[in-house]
Amino acid sequence: MFCLNRESVDTGTDWRELFPGAQYVDVLGVDYYNKSPYVASAEDWTASLGATDDWGAPKGLDGYLEFARHEGLPLAVPEWSGDADEGDSPAFIQGMYDYFRAHGGTGAGQLLYEIQFNVDVGDHEFDLFNPHTRLPSSAAEYQRLW
Repeated sequence: MFCLNRESVDTGTDWRELFPGAQYVDVLGVDYYNKSPYVASAEDWTASLGATDDWGAPKGLDGYLEFARHEGLPLAVPEWSGDADEGDSPAFIQGMYDYFRAHGGTGAGQLLYEIQFNVDVGDHEFDLFNPHTRLPSSAAEYQRLW
């Protein structure tokens, strides 16, 4: 797997130059948290899908999906969650759910799998299922949808 972190692609280089080629990769992955840009509404969600970095490389899910399709690879989202430091957004949870349902599959340019990151890293920034969650509305939306 070749996996990027959407929030850290602004590292001073075009991440596509680091991609070793599909002959060495089985799955393109992107960790995807609700920041950079923060999604607070359905309109924000839609706008975020086509986001790009300073080099025109994908930051939004549509771009990653298209890059995977172009390379003949499936896409995975091996880590994703809200970000309590940014805000509590059920719209982000709804957007992820809808995206996963619309693009699931095993082929090139399809979403192979996703993993909701529910780990307390000390400040409950990302966890949805914890008595001390800082994302109660997002947690409720996740439970409703899944």
